[in-house]
Amino acid sequence: GAALPDARVVLRGVATGQETVVGSDSQGQYRVEAPTAGAYLVIVTRAGFSEAARTVVVTTPTDVLDVPVQLEIGGVTAAVSVTAARAERETRQIPLHVESITRESVEQTNATSTGDAVSGIANVTPVGNGPFGVRPRLRGLDSTRLLVLVDGERLNTARQATDRTGAEVGLVSPDAISRIEIVNGAGTLLYGSDALAGTINIITNEPTFSSRVLALYGFNGFYSSNENGRRGTATVGVTAPRYAIRLQAGAESFGNYSAGAFTSEDTRPFFANGRLRRADTIDDNFGFAFRAFPDPFNAPYIRTDREITNSSASGNSVNLSSLFKVGERRTVRVRYQRRRMDDVGFPDFAQPYFFNATSLPKSDLDRVSARYEAQAVTPWLANLSVTAHYQRTERVLQNVLPVQFPAPTPVAFFPITVFRLDVLSQTEQRVW
Repeated sequence: GAALPDARVVLRGVATGQETVVGSDSQGQYRVEAPTAGAYLVIVTRAGFSEAARTVVVTTPTDVLDVPVQLEIGGVTAAVSVTAARAERETRQIPLHVESITRESVEQTNATSTGDAVSGIANVTPVGNGPFGVRPRLRGLDSTRLLVLVDGERLNTARQATDRTGAEVGLVSPDAISRIEIVNGAGTLLYGSDALAGTINIITNEPTFSSRVLALYGFNGFYSSNENGRRGTATVGVTAPRYAIRLQAGAESFGNYSAGAFTSEDTRPFFANGRLRRADTIDDNFGFAFRAFPDPFNAPYIRTDREITNSSASGNSVNLSSLFKVGERRTVRVRYQRRRMDDVGFPDFAQPYFFNATSLPKSDLDRVSARYEAQAVTPWLANLSVTAHYQRTERVLQNVLPVQFPAPTPVAFFPITVFRLDVLSQTEQRVW
């Protein structure tokens, strides 16, 4: 390829975070001096080309290193990970398998939910379905062994390994995603036993400084004809040399989705040939053969409609993020996230193909965080980071369970009364 003049080259100290910025000359060459020995990240950018990053190690201040960099045409970002080491590292230098999903990739796939966006990565198995209920499993292990982070902090939800109580990545709106980092492999030393299978870090709404005051605005819309699904998010903000503020607000509504083309789904032949048997409340308990009181569990059914019942959801979200420069290499970042989801259904737990119906009348998230970062504080203190955050999740798990039981009369065995009831249970879970 040809030489690229006017490329922006940033030399960033891995330990201190201190940056030196230079440009390439007409021959595409650049020269930058490292202030001290140590590890550095070389980041090269130019309009119309992908961003590239290289990690170099300077052993002495007099070292002269030749670091050639080739830029590809397009908008692909450099593979730099934060999650795997809790600091910026070039992915090739990390001894773990790291996948990164950019905001552009999420938009191009038109993911219905954040769970769908994560499921496109190798080693990630989706559990559940619907516009909110998709939850990831990593490397074949259940969700209790997968840690989900949002902006580097734990997403505190009930993480039991079932379709109804896995890690709820749907509490983050797809339109709020800046990128997703997926680390395959145990991260227990960094994050604890939750990260045995790996770690997923969902990074949202990252404002950046600009050389002058600029206004930001935009709208992102999504429509799916399958379930008449609609989602819209508006963005407004301002960025300047010393501050940046971005606000996103959106709403969504999804109806029941439709399955692929099929003739029918019929379980009656399995009962006819004896592979399945339906219990009877009276016969099984008293040894009769009336066959008059079949149990509501595991009832035969035939389905010819493509619509999948109990698969709808609706909700809204607010994401506010701000960044302030309080000194040389000193910043404060403040975030607020609010998510409300209503009437979330679980299509694999619905009649007639399951004896009860399960849903989430609500699933809510509120998160507030503040982070102070200082780089090159003193010669003996490279970086200082102080974070405070508060989050609260609330959800109501609802089950409609049909039950049937016999009750003999007080004075004689016969007649036997059979009670049929629909038991409605609601379990409220709060985690903070």
